[in-house]
Amino acid sequence: MNWSQPSKASDAVKPWGKPDAPKISVTNDDTTGTVTVESVGNTHNAGCKAVEISGDVSASIDGCSGSYDFKIPDHDLNTREYTIKAAVVGKEKTTSDDSTVRFTPKYAVKAPESVSVNDDVCVVSWKENGHADGFTVSADGLCLLPCRRSRTIARFPAQGMAVLFLGLRHAAFQWRGKHLQVRQGRSGIRPQGEGRRQGADADVGRQ
Repeated sequence: MNWSQPSKASDAVKPWGKPDAPKISVTNDDTTGTVTVESVGNTHNAGCKAVEISGDVSASIDGCSGSYDFKIPDHDLNTREYTIKAAVVGKEKTTSDDSTVRFTPKYAVKAPESVSVNDDVCVVSWKENGHADGFTVSADGLCLLPCRRSRTIARFPAQGMAVLFLGLRHAAFQWRGKHLQVRQGRSGIRPQGEGRRQGADADVGRQ
């Protein structure tokens, strides 16, 4: 019996499987959010072509490393929870399961700028600094007919009482005390859905 010559060996092939889900982190600097690929994990020989970002942010991070910046609307600061997902897209046309990060962009409310008052019958003026959606004015000796010695608080805007003129917020009243405080605040949410306001103060005093 005659045997033919043996064939050449086939090229070596590595078996591959489904990649592990990547690890990402999400941060923000004011209204700029950043999704960063921390690691891609074990790709099980499938390789990594890109990390696909989905959910409340959509992007593709080529090369499976680096970061992606996205815009955060002002009204989302301290308020909205983002759900951001990430998956490894392998070079072997396979995709990992999603990893999920939930993220609420943080913002530290700043004190208002340019707070000033004029004499006993005063106009207090201030300028918004950063992101705020309300202002509180506190003063000792505030006179609202009749005058009282205890601290009285006025809030703006309220029922259309706030005045916006060339970027300055201001309110007029009679003041005979020595201490006045302006706080700008920003609404937020508690996990239970209860309302709250974060604030930062600027003070004005006189002799």
